[in-house]
Amino acid sequence: MARRKKERSEAEAFRRRDKHETFTPLWIDGLKPLAKPYREFDGRGDGLGVQVSPSGHKAWFFAYKAGTVMRTITLGAPGPKCSADGKSEAGKKFISLARARELAIAKCKEVEAGLDPHEHVQQRKNEARAQQEAIQTARESERRIGSFQALVDAYCDSLDELGRSSAKEVRRALMRDAVPIFGADTKASAITADDIADLYDSLKKAHPVKANRLASYLSGAFQYAREHDRQARRTDGTLFGLSHNPARGEFKRVKEKAAKRSLEFSELRTVWAALHNGQIDGEIAYFLRYLIATGGQRVRETLRLEWSEISLESMVWDMPAEKTKGGWKNDLGHVVPLTTQALAALECVRVYNNAGKVFKGNGRANGLLDTSVNRALQRWREKHLPAMPPFTTRDLRRTFKTLGGKIGLTKEIRDKVQSHKTQDASSKNYDRFDYADQKRLALEAWSAVLTETPVQSNVKPIRKRA
Repeated sequence: MARRKKERSEAEAFRRRDKHETFTPLWIDGLKPLAKPYREFDGRGDGLGVQVSPSGHKAWFFAYKAGTVMRTITLGAPGPKCSADGKSEAGKKFISLARARELAIAKCKEVEAGLDPHEHVQQRKNEARAQQEAIQTARESERRIGSFQALVDAYCDSLDELGRSSAKEVRRALMRDAVPIFGADTKASAITADDIADLYDSLKKAHPVKANRLASYLSGAFQYAREHDRQARRTDGTLFGLSHNPARGEFKRVKEKAAKRSLEFSELRTVWAALHNGQIDGEIAYFLRYLIATGGQRVRETLRLEWSEISLESMVWDMPAEKTKGGWKNDLGHVVPLTTQALAALECVRVYNNAGKVFKGNGRANGLLDTSVNRALQRWREKHLPAMPPFTTRDLRRTFKTLGGKIGLTKEIRDKVQSHKTQDASSKNYDRFDYADQKRLALEAWSAVLTETPVQSNVKPIRKRA
């Protein structure tokens, strides 16, 4: 206790001095903490002072009168040696005595000019806060400007919501061919027409069809982004920041060559036989049998076939509108009558799979793929009939259209079987007849072609309605 009293008395004795004396670095360095905070003022009369807290922390301050109110403003802290400015190991700034006097003199001039330094400091703080908020807003705005990956996800999700059957293919193509080139984190607004043209040029020579499809998908995605932004500005959603569509009309697309391969009667029957004698077997054989027996429906629509769409009792495949090409526009599905040959292929599948997707592709997430089927056809042709010209699953659709005409099926009924949309106003806007009986007769006539069974042409042409 006596020791503490002695230290306190020594500290107080050190403080005692004439109030008109000026600060010196040595004297400031020697100030000791007491039980309570205390202040000392510089004798120069410029309002500079120093406060010492019980913890030993020291702080420069400027004292002045605003009307009848005494106010103080903190100027900073002196260092262990207040003769020089400096920084602590933690990066905290120290202000020397000379610098503190400069700051105090500047504050004095503000007071003499009729300004309140406290309000001035507050104003500077408010300006700094506003500047920080502006920076934060800019960063938030930058964050809200969506990346290319965000655009791909949002666009493909919108296609799913609209029931577009192409949604999975669009996503697959963009993720495979565009995202790795442009970069997932690249801002959509940073992608230029030149970037897209370079990507298109890199694909068009070897894969012209793929290049054209990718260009269409990109154009659709960027157009979606612009429309999305118009809505997002009203709902405070993610913006993509596009002023125009960089994929539209900026480069000349390659003219695609129309495929012409159509199997002859003998070739088709050879393939049909191979699907029954084990040369092509398993799920791929069942898929091809079903595809051919149903008159060459669209390959990917057939690959997405589900058991819920099949009525074995009514012998029909009722394809919902969202799965058909363009079905989302008019909410019309597509009904395909099933012949005994189509049902026989389904019965083979039902032995090991009778729920969900019909053609599961050995349990793959996406089911059986058209690439797998085409590879199987190529291996079979190269092994058993190398002289036969190559063909793919899509050529089977053209085969029905061609050979169906040769056996007397009218173009109208062939279009109805394959769900080809007619362009005349009457058919598009008024004709809602399903032509189920006519389509069944046509597919029965087609079944006879596959097995070389003679059949009388009892398919009646569709009468055009007024």
